[in-house]
Amino acid sequence: AWINILLSSPVTHAKNTIGAFLSTFAHIPETFSGAVVGATRRSLGGEGGMTFNESRAVMFASVMSLKDAWAAAGKGFSSGEKTLPGSKIEPETGRRNAYAFSAEGMDLQGNIGTAVDILGRFMTLNRVPTKALEFEDAFFKGIAYRQSLFQDAYRTGLQNGKTGDGLSEYIAEYVVNPPKNAIVRGETHAKYVTLQSDLDKVGQNLSKIRKVPGLRYFIPFFKTPYNATKYALLDRTPLGLIAGDARRAIEKGSAPGASGSDRAAADLAKGRIALGSTTTALIAYFASQGFITGGGPTDTDFSRTKKRLGWKPYSFRVPNGEGGYEYLSYQFSEPFASIVGIAADLGEAGLNGDIDPEDWASIATKVSLVLSNQITDKTFMSGFANLVSLISEPTRYTKSTVNSFIRSFTPRIVAQIEKIVDPVSRAGRTAMDNFREQIPGLSTTLEARRNIWGIPIFVDDALGPDIISPIYRSFYGVNKQAPDQNYAKKAFAVDEIFSSIKYGPSRHPETLPQLGGAQTQKIALNDKELALYHELAGRNFLENVEEFLDDSEVRDYLRVAQNGNKDAQEILHSKLTLVLSKSRQLAALELIEDSVFSDSLEDRLTRVNKEYVEQFENLETELNE
Repeated sequence: AWINILLSSPVTHAKNTIGAFLSTFAHIPETFSGAVVGATRRSLGGEGGMTFNESRAVMFASVMSLKDAWAAAGKGFSSGEKTLPGSKIEPETGRRNAYAFSAEGMDLQGNIGTAVDILGRFMTLNRVPTKALEFEDAFFKGIAYRQSLFQDAYRTGLQNGKTGDGLSEYIAEYVVNPPKNAIVRGETHAKYVTLQSDLDKVGQNLSKIRKVPGLRYFIPFFKTPYNATKYALLDRTPLGLIAGDARRAIEKGSAPGASGSDRAAADLAKGRIALGSTTTALIAYFASQGFITGGGPTDTDFSRTKKRLGWKPYSFRVPNGEGGYEYLSYQFSEPFASIVGIAADLGEAGLNGDIDPEDWASIATKVSLVLSNQITDKTFMSGFANLVSLISEPTRYTKSTVNSFIRSFTPRIVAQIEKIVDPVSRAGRTAMDNFREQIPGLSTTLEARRNIWGIPIFVDDALGPDIISPIYRSFYGVNKQAPDQNYAKKAFAVDEIFSSIKYGPSRHPETLPQLGGAQTQKIALNDKELALYHELAGRNFLENVEEFLDDSEVRDYLRVAQNGNKDAQEILHSKLTLVLSKSRQLAALELIEDSVFSDSLEDRLTRVNKEYVEQFENLETELNE
């Protein structure tokens, strides 16, 4: 039931379809790249290998297989029958299956069995999400399988001296009645492009962690993200020359007595690495020019400043037709998004001066950060990232991990509809709020989350229908959804200044800050109090910052800081943080004086401060004794 709930969003299936399409049809340019490698090797006296005609055979197969692939996918959706092995759904062998939540799965009969069947269909959304996933993958596996068969048929036909009509007849017969080794290669390729390849020894050892009770809920999917990581980081970067399947294919194709298929596989592996590396270098250049974004600043507060301006991580920057520009996310295009993301992160690092070309330590550190970010900063790896955070800092991350798990029990399609109906980001603070903020109609009963200026935060829309489009976007400019546009323009102008000096104010706290002397404590706020406090703190901060920036001495510092002087930036950061603290103190006093909340807040202040004074006096007495 939980797996079907997780996979119920149409956006998830759009991502899966786009990713499978890209990885399946990427085989065409990659075979051309492999053919270039093969032609180069033969010109230097080598034997066999991949040819350009194999690429044409792959193109032909891609077109000719569409009808059969569609029929096989439809058959699998309706009956559950698989024409090719492999699946993204990972049941525990011998313990559970896709129909475990049923009378048959629980070995029940009669009225109880009927009731369980009805409940199972309801809780699993009639298994439509998992069936749809299998349908999508079956379609592209059918195309990939045919690609491999036609490619093998053409290569072996030439090796057997076939030409002209003889070659055509040979290929037709080969595809209809393929030899066993060709079937194995075709099934392997089909699983490869849909990220369902059997795990290697490293993957098998790592996957054992899912057998620990409870951990499967942190890592519901392992095979797909593991294969996606290998696909992007090993098979299509220079890392493939020293590890992974690419290295093994190259070594096998270079060994004495290697077959034509082995040499062709080696050429393909080299072609993938060459094409991927060239693409990475090109993307890194565009990222250094600001046309493609990576993860952005490591300072989360400064990153929020950029996001308020409309900047978006892991996106393409494109003109919006109104004289400005917008950002379109490319994270929908896994596994290729990882390749683009790595290149963009490295390009941004060079642009921001995070890498010293003469310091190998800084280069190694940044590359390791980029790779770890690409592995963990993915939707399908968020559970694993939460697990690592929970183990490393349980006190800090337990609440957020539990809340994230609770949120996962709301069907994703319901949460997706809620975003469309109510695009405001809601401030859920309790376990029940985690459900309410994802359900249309109930989410509006919660207060809006507010940014540093007290303006409600809105969820990004998508290019195309929001219900299905995974291409999220944001516009660089004044927040057009803000209720007060004049106020939003002032906030945008100040954020542009903050961005120019790399400053990010921290989030407003969720408790009332300490007031005055040392004998005061932070006071918890209810939802309405917190919303008003954040609004007051934001407005005070904007007013005080504008006054601060109007000072002639500050403007002198500002000019120096905007030219990249780090000392001037640090001085301004410190002064702005003091302005922020002052603004929060003032907002707290205004909240206490508000007629709606004053009695309740003053009562809590008196009670909490009295307890604090008593604790302080008791501690002082113990120390004196």
